[in-house]
Amino acid sequence: MLQELLSICKMLRKTGYTSIGVMLSHLDLDGDCKIPLP
Repeated sequence: MLQELLSICKMLRKTGYTSIGVMLSHLDLDGDCKIPLP
């Protein structure tokens, strides 16, 4: 699940769609996903 989320996030980042990442603050400067653990 985690790897899938990272892949999706990276894919969105590459396509220039960063709204979700920016909104949730899950994108770091390298374009990877930061998924907060509970």
